[in-house]
Amino acid sequence: MTEPVGIWLHDRNLKLVSKNRDSLSYRVRSAWVKDHADYPIQPGMKVVIGNIKPPNQLKNVLVLKVMSAELKRNGSLVISGERIKSVPKNLI
Repeated sequence: MTEPVGIWLHDRNLKLVSKNRDSLSYRVRSAWVKDHADYPIQPGMKVVIGNIKPPNQLKNVLVLKVMSAELKRNGSLVISGERIKSVPKNLI
C-alpha cells in the first residue's frame, strides 16, 4: 500500500485553533474547502503549510500529518495532526 499523498496550504487559508507542543489544529477556510471538494484533506495525508522563499529555503514551511479532519456547519474544515520535524526535501 502506498503512503497517502500530500497537499499544500498557504497561510492565508488557515487559522491556528490550538497548539500543544507538536500537536496542532487549524481551521481551513470554507472557500478553500469548496474549491477543493474533489481532493479533500483526509486523515493520513501530509499537509505542507507555508511558502518556499527563494532560493528554496524551507525554514518557513511546516509539515503536518493529519490525524483528524472535521467538516463544520459553516463549510470550514478543522484539521488536527502531528508536526513532522524533519521535512524531507523530496516532499517539496
